[in-house]
Amino acid sequence: MSVSVEELFSEGPKYTSVKFPTVGTKFSGVVIEQEAQQQREFESGTPLFWPDGRPKMQVVLTCTDSATGDTVRLYCKSLMLKAAKEAVRAAGLKSFEPGTKIEVAYTGDAPNRAKEYTFTATKGSGEDGVADVLAGRPPAATPPSKADASPPSKVDVSGLPPGALEALRAAGLAN
Repeated sequence: MSVSVEELFSEGPKYTSVKFPTVGTKFSGVVIEQEAQQQREFESGTPLFWPDGRPKMQVVLTCTDSATGDTVRLYCKSLMLKAAKEAVRAAGLKSFEPGTKIEVAYTGDAPNRAKEYTFTATKGSGEDGVADVLAGRPPAATPPSKADASPPSKVDVSGLPPGALEALRAAGLAN
């Protein structure tokens, strides 16, 4: 996801980061968009690198929180990134497509004190899952039959995060 200069100057949209303060903390949501980006030092914003010079990367998921309906960001790095990769493979996906349902739980600490996670990903119901999220409804457990479906209602796209409209267009949900 890229941010325009105007958004940067206006401070752009702000999202709450998903936090895992204690063992047992869980998060579930639906992916709106995904982005790979280089990790940065928290205080200075300096890009981080491995000792061999490669950039330290992370996956940033913009999601709708299933519990609150808020748009949040989940930063997947370290052992969470490893768990996320395994979850994507197990779900038969190549990445976190819009509409992918995710569940993450902080399960304990590794010997090096890094947090360990379980991560599951479930392929969303395609356009129905994204439309549900954008309409503020929790995604359906099973996709509705196309024969039973009523025409989709209009969705206000003015408050979408940057890149979401493009993702909807790519999914065939917006013109």
